[in-house]
Amino acid sequence: MSGAFDALVLGTAATAPAAAASVALRLARRRGGAALILTLGCADAGRQARVLAAPSAARLAAELAQQGQVAAACGRLVRIALPTDEPLPAALWLSTAAGEAPCVVACCGPRSEQGEVLLQHAGVVHLVGSEDDPICRLALDGLRRDGRNADLLRPPSGAVTALALLGVGP
Repeated sequence: MSGAFDALVLGTAATAPAAAASVALRLARRRGGAALILTLGCADAGRQARVLAAPSAARLAAELAQQGQVAAACGRLVRIALPTDEPLPAALWLSTAAGEAPCVVACCGPRSEQGEVLLQHAGVVHLVGSEDDPICRLALDGLRRDGRNADLLRPPSGAVTALALLGVGP
């Protein structure tokens, strides 16, 4: 990881949460244990079911809850919604508080000033979209031109989306 966050996922409210979950699950498998997803602008990201949490995710959520955070654990994932006015201080603190757990930020919706600040602290940026979409290509080129380690990530679909959101996906 070369940033405060392992990855940042840029996408719509419909695509970013599942894509971020897929990225976080992949990182959690590599390191063992749970992963933390921090969301910005994802309306229902913190309202995921708090059942079926893996022991490592339940422990991480409980530790963060003791620090006053509203953390939802499901599968191997713990989700926390970032404050929209100044998300960076909270995100940096949460990433550190998560210890060895991977930390992925999901930014939902159009790029914003707050998202741009978070972007500067990401090890890698995943833009959810298709290479066939000229707007996605333009956005990706812009990120790379700005010196970001960035790539396109196809949005998960169907059962993969449901499993990823439950924290148990492939």
